[in-house]
Amino acid sequence: MLEKSDSNTKESRSMRLADTVGKLYFGIAELQLYTGKAFVYKNDLEPETVGRLCPWNEMLTGQLSLIYPADREELIRKLSLESLSSVLALGKTELHLELRTQWRDEMPSWVEIEASVISYEDRRFLITARNIAEQRLLENIVRLYVYRNCDYFIYLDIKNNRYKMLWKQDTEETVPAAYSDDYRKEFHTYIHTYVAPEDRENMEQEILPEHILAELEKANVHTYYYGLLDPVRGYTRKRLQFLYYDKATQTMLITRTDVTDLYLDSERHNKELEQAIHQSQIDQLTGVYNHSAIELLICEALADRRRNKGALLFIDLDDFKLVNDIQGHQRGDDLLRHVAQTLRRALRAEDLVGRVGGDEFIAFLVNVSARTEVEQCADRLRKAIAQFENRTMLVTCSIGIALYPEDGKDFATLYNHADRAMYQAKAEGKARYASWDGEIP
Repeated sequence: MLEKSDSNTKESRSMRLADTVGKLYFGIAELQLYTGKAFVYKNDLEPETVGRLCPWNEMLTGQLSLIYPADREELIRKLSLESLSSVLALGKTELHLELRTQWRDEMPSWVEIEASVISYEDRRFLITARNIAEQRLLENIVRLYVYRNCDYFIYLDIKNNRYKMLWKQDTEETVPAAYSDDYRKEFHTYIHTYVAPEDRENMEQEILPEHILAELEKANVHTYYYGLLDPVRGYTRKRLQFLYYDKATQTMLITRTDVTDLYLDSERHNKELEQAIHQSQIDQLTGVYNHSAIELLICEALADRRRNKGALLFIDLDDFKLVNDIQGHQRGDDLLRHVAQTLRRALRAEDLVGRVGGDEFIAFLVNVSARTEVEQCADRLRKAIAQFENRTMLVTCSIGIALYPEDGKDFATLYNHADRAMYQAKAEGKARYASWDGEIP
C-alpha cells in the first residue's frame, strides 16, 4: 500500500509539474526527424491538433499566416527538417528563435520558439513556443530608454562595502573597475583619476555609505552632478544616481548618465539670459546704464550698510540743443557717446554711471570721504567733457552735487537735490558745478 501511495504521489507531483510548465507555453510538440512528423501535446492556436501526429512541414506552413511577413522566411529556414538535422550533426543541444507575429487584429507581438534535442540516437526534438511580448517590450524599453542614456550600471552591496558592474557602454572607459571588495577604496581611485579637480573633494563626501543611506531615507534616489575629464571628449558633465534595489539588505543600483549636452545648453541659456538682462539695463546709444537700471543700482548701493559715504552727481550738457540744430543729430549723438565714455574713464570701476534723459547723466560715487573730494571730481569731469573736438562751438556742462547721507538718504531725495544744484550751476553761468546747500530754491 505504501509503495502504491508513493507511486501515486510521485505521479501526482509529476502531473502538477507538467501542468505548471505547460502553462508557460502555448505550443508544445515532439518532432521525430526520421518520420518528419510531430506529436502535438499543446496548441492553443489550433486546439483540434492536440493529441495528433502531424507532418512537420505542413505545420510550419500552416503557421505562416500568423508570422510577420519579414520573419516567415527565417521560420521555414531555421525550423526545416534539414536545418534541424544540421543541429544534430553539429552536436548542438538546442536552437533558439524569436519571431514577430500578427495574430488576428492585435498589434504585432513576439514569440520564442525553441527546438531542444531529446535524443540524438532517435533524432527527436521537443519544440516549444511561448509568448514573449511583455519580456521583449521590457527589454526594448531598457535598451531604448535606459542603456542608451546610461554609461553603466553597478550593483552595490553597501553594507559589505563591495560592488559588481552589471553593464557598461562598450565605448566607455572612464568607469570604475568591474568588481571590487572595497567600494570606498575603488571609488576613491576613480575620483582622483577621472573627476574634475574642483569636484573631487565634494564627491568624496557624496559617495560615502553613511551619506548615501541618509539621503535615501529622505528621497527615493540620491543624485549628484560632477565634471569628468574624458581622454577623448575632454570636460564632460555626469549625473551619478544611487537607487535602492533592496532596502532591507542595503543593496542598491548605481547608474551614471552623461548630461554634457544639457549642461552646455543650460550654460548657453544662462549666458543668453545674462546678456538679455544686461541689454535691458543699457542705454543703447551710449553704453552706460539707462534710467531705470541706474536708479535700481543706486538704491541697492544705498541699502548696503557698508556704504558710509556717497555722492550723486547730476551732469547736464549746456546748450546741447544748439549742437543738434547747427551740426545735426549725428554730431549730437557723438557728443553723448563722448560724455558717457569720459565718465566711465574718469571714475572708478565701483562707481555707477547712467543716462537719465536726452543730454542728462548721473553718476554715483561710492565711499567718498569729503565734499571737497567730490567737488574736485566734478571739476575734473567738467574739464574732461569739454575736450570734445568741436570747432564750431564750445562744449560745456553743468554739474549738481548731493552727498549721502548729509543731503539725502534715499535716491529720490538725492536725485532731486542734485538736479536742483545743477540748475543752480546753470543759473550762475554754466560750465561749472554746484553743491546742494539746503538753500537752493
